[in-house]
Amino acid sequence: MRVLKFGKSLNGWLWSRESGEKLLPHLANSPVGCYIFNNGVTGHAPDEAILSASGAIVRNIVADIQEPRLEADGVYARVHIHEDADWLKKKLMGLQARGVVDKVLGLSIDTLAGYVPVQLKEGAAKAVKESRASSRRIL
Repeated sequence: MRVLKFGKSLNGWLWSRESGEKLLPHLANSPVGCYIFNNGVTGHAPDEAILSASGAIVRNIVADIQEPRLEADGVYARVHIHEDADWLKKKLMGLQARGVVDKVLGLSIDTLAGYVPVQLKEGAAKAVKESRASSRRIL
């Protein structure tokens, strides 16, 4: 699975090959979270929850990242989906079989990052300079 795509994210973060390479050592065994809020919306865990828990919120961990590696367009890894999240494995496999997983689900990364503001022709972005894994991915 692609964990991180190089370039500007939808949230305005600019990930270069260099910033992905710096993140790589922090990814092995990182938790994968699925955060579903009371109103049914899925999204990022609140910053204050991650900071107070010093990482992922246990009840939301559905998988972990294994064997992260750099490729031409981003960071890839094997994702081990936990046994109690079989619903997620079924959903991902079904969407992948139909070739629509990247069109139906938005995957995102949670990390603590140092950045510098940059101006791109597409608009402003935050170029990641240093990062470390926090609660990792959101499905």
